[in-house]
Amino acid sequence: MTLVESLRDALPVRDRAAVEHARADADRRPIAYPLGSGQAEEVALSIGLRPLIRQVLQRRDLGVARARFERSGFTCEVAPRVYGPSRDGWDGAKSSLPPDAPGARQALFVGRDRARVEEAVACDVAKTDEADRALGRLPGYPRCGVEAFVATSAHRFNTELYARAVARTRGAAHPRLNGLDLAIFHFVSWSPCAFDCALSLAYADAVAARLQRTHAPFVTAVDAALAAPRLVLLDEVQLSLRAERDGEGYLLRDAWPTARDRHPHIALDADAREAVARALALVRAAARLATTPRGLVLDGALLAGTEGAFVAPFGLGAPAG
Repeated sequence: MTLVESLRDALPVRDRAAVEHARADADRRPIAYPLGSGQAEEVALSIGLRPLIRQVLQRRDLGVARARFERSGFTCEVAPRVYGPSRDGWDGAKSSLPPDAPGARQALFVGRDRARVEEAVACDVAKTDEADRALGRLPGYPRCGVEAFVATSAHRFNTELYARAVARTRGAAHPRLNGLDLAIFHFVSWSPCAFDCALSLAYADAVAARLQRTHAPFVTAVDAALAAPRLVLLDEVQLSLRAERDGEGYLLRDAWPTARDRHPHIALDADAREAVARALALVRAAARLATTPRGLVLDGALLAGTEGAFVAPFGLGAPAG
């Protein structure tokens, strides 16, 4: 049984009509997307903010993407390493996974310097800590973010990276550093060391300034979506909140499925959709939310099966004290 299936089964259904309404909300996609969810890094590459980008794509998409970049004068190489879904950890891929298996992906490296591209491919194959450091250096990621990535467990789970970034954040968690759901447009394509990292924010603001020239309404819509505090239960099970701080917890005003802000072509799978719907129905019925090492607490009651849940407090300003 997967983690998503376990969470789905652990979440109680107390109001069937509320869960059904939440399922419908999880399918909505009200933001009009003129760009792909990860296209900010292509913008950065085109204007010289990045010397190299890495896109992890399904095999069927590699040829089209490579041809598009090469028509624009870039050098491209596909690394042979095969990755599973990122929720399984960036270093949790099985080398024996067939390239055409469901969810299997490979890395496409794109840049203007062939030597840099080839070095990146070699590092992707090696997958040691030093190779991962180079994979951060070659595309121009901030050193602090690279070291934070390497310092995580061997699997490099997304949720672990995000929770550690929350723990390191001392100021306000800036919305433009919110990449917790990669199917939502994100300005930064790496996991920052913290969500108040000045180096990452300077980059994100530079990308946003460039996009403001041609897609100002979209930037406004994305900024609003990313500015909601985010409850993370699993990589694919996230809720966006309208809330205010209340000691160690949050007073709830509203909640919606984070997936609602995704690119319209990117749906939740059935198990994640059901887990999101059940969680959302429970959160909408509560007045106060908190997270502890044991899991999610709603109105003082712990929800079993939610260990590891955390809130990323985007849009709430710096914590008191």
